Amino acid sequence: METRRTIIAVVLAVLLIVLWGPLINLVGTWLGYDMRQVNRPATQPTEIRNEPIVGVTPTTAPATPTTGQPTSTTAPAAAGAATRGSLRVVGGEPKDVQLGSEQPSDPNFAMLLKLSPVGASVASVTLNDYRAEVGSSDRYRMAEPYPSVSVSGSFQTRQLTVNGKPAMLGETTWTLESSSATHATFAADLFDEQTRLATVRKTFRIVPRGEGGEEGPRGLSVVINQSVQNHTAAPLQVQTLLNGPTLPPAELDYGADRQVVAGFFDGSRIEAEGHAIESMSESSRSVELLTNGDGEPALWFGTGSTYFAALVWPQLAEGQSVPTIVEKITATLLNPGEKRSWHRQVETQLLTRTREVAPGATLDLPLNVYFGPRKREILANGFYGAPSLRLDKVLVISSGPCSICVFPSLIDGLVYLLRGFHFILRDWGLAIIALVGLVRLLLHPITRKSQLSMMKMSKLGPEIERLKKKYGDNKEELSRAMMQFYRETGFSPLMGCLPMLLQMPIWIALWNALHTTFELRHASFLWGLTWIDNLAAPDHLIYFGRENAISILILYISGLNILPLLLAVVFFLQMKLQPKPVTMTPEQAQQQKIMMWMMPILFPLMLYSQPSGLNLYILVSTAIGIIESKAIRKHAERLEALQSAGAVIVDAPLEKDTRKPRGVEPKRKGGLAGWLANLQEKAEQMRREAEKQKPRRKK
Repeated sequence: METRRTIIAVVLAVLLIVLWGPLINLVGTWLGYDMRQVNRPATQPTEIRNEPIVGVTPTTAPATPTTGQPTSTTAPAAAGAATRGSLRVVGGEPKDVQLGSEQPSDPNFAMLLKLSPVGASVASVTLNDYRAEVGSSDRYRMAEPYPSVSVSGSFQTRQLTVNGKPAMLGETTWTLESSSATHATFAADLFDEQTRLATVRKTFRIVPRGEGGEEGPRGLSVVINQSVQNHTAAPLQVQTLLNGPTLPPAELDYGADRQVVAGFFDGSRIEAEGHAIESMSESSRSVELLTNGDGEPALWFGTGSTYFAALVWPQLAEGQSVPTIVEKITATLLNPGEKRSWHRQVETQLLTRTREVAPGATLDLPLNVYFGPRKREILANGFYGAPSLRLDKVLVISSGPCSICVFPSLIDGLVYLLRGFHFILRDWGLAIIALVGLVRLLLHPITRKSQLSMMKMSKLGPEIERLKKKYGDNKEELSRAMMQFYRETGFSPLMGCLPMLLQMPIWIALWNALHTTFELRHASFLWGLTWIDNLAAPDHLIYFGRENAISILILYISGLNILPLLLAVVFFLQMKLQPKPVTMTPEQAQQQKIMMWMMPILFPLMLYSQPSGLNLYILVSTAIGIIESKAIRKHAERLEALQSAGAVIVDAPLEKDTRKPRGVEPKRKGGLAGWLANLQEKAEQMRREAEKQKPRRKK
């Protein structure tokens, strides 16, 4: 019975560890909840792009940008600006602009920023230090508009409301006023009837690599400033609706890969919260990002994948700790009927508060944007990791109910260990194996005690069965006798589960560490001599492709993976070599046989679509555990033989009552085993006291 309970506890614990992230997302998808957030349903759909707009073309309509608009005051209205009660927008010739460079590892620029004059938006960002795919020379691109969705460009100005009248700027071709290698300025004029009200300008500036040094932006920042210049003799009331960044390309075929994120300030510290796109559905399409569930304001928001992020934050005025110009920030799922996560489209938007522009004055809306990897050495530097910003919080999202299972310090420690091993071995796969060896070495004393305790349990089976028969249904007396028996023999049932309990936080932290160690992306195993060319993805020996993948419950097959098959073998060997009780009932024997086959089948199915780095860790750890257990058993058998030679009987049943006289406390063991035994005894005493307090049922 005890063996069965131990096995079941181990299985449940490992299931929880391995499938924690996928289960959270699966439950969230079924119930319409974001389970990694505060335990509440996502807000109801809030189409903020339509609230202040009258007669806007739906976002699923094809784009119809205006072209060739003259700049005179008698110019016709731009497309989309003829809505009754709206302002006319006058733009100019369509001219695309490129800032920076896409040459790999360009010494001056870390990115190529392509700009579109339609809505003065970002057409794409190319990060020239990173490849798009394994083995490809193409550079990584992000922040692209969604195909088939109009006005979805990143940081596209959707609408400007002046004195209550909307100006449709999202589908207008703005005039390119000036451009250079690092700057570009677009402009559009707003008219009310024949009166020129204002000029809207938007300036983009990319930051060169060397600006600010190692503790600076590292060439991954874009500064965006939108200004409104008042041409009238009266003040103007102005409000802006602006797109945020689009989702980066999906990195993984399966699991929670992309999300919308925000950093919230509670007055003393900044914490990041994330919403997986899998948690968004038809009934919960929109998520509010201006504040979190505790009412804390957002300092920044954006989108991210496993290894890349696009984050935006308004520049703060002097003396401000949180932005005050923002009225609303939302993220809305545009295609809730799409089941394939890599095709899902989420639109983020920022709505400013209505502000006054004095006659002849100019009102600015300055924004900073980060386009780059979720990489510790970048996001934790002096610029992005500053106490007033803390973009490094996006590395590990630890909000919501599962935050108690995330240990940032342990995750950081494992990452630094991995990097240290990689520095020595020059291979990330070998670094993972070295980490396995270190963890197993540190846990060996506890593992040894656990193995010896399980062996002792199997040999003490006859005496335990004798006590059960002796006391029958008298559970209180049986429990007291069992506790006394455990104390006298030095056995602690908790020792059987202790190694697993201690490894749980390590495995959870490792799962997060593998997903937050950017260097594992596109990293091969054994210097490229094996089929494993990306430790951050499954080890596809043969890749079928996303569109040809097979998905059945927890099983997702997009290719032929070898590591999960090897896991099935080592799990079978582990169960085969597991110590078994000396005596088992037919029911226990049947349960033992079921468990022996269930783990080798169930675990590889659950781990089939997980990153090869995680599978490599579990494979090596399990294999070392088998060897370790065998060595411990051999050592215990030698000790037993020596004890037997000295006429010491180990597993003979007790023939007489060996309990100590009343008033004499048995000598307690020291160390961890003694502490566990004392803890178990106290728990049993509390249970007996609780039983005494229960009212007896009258016959």
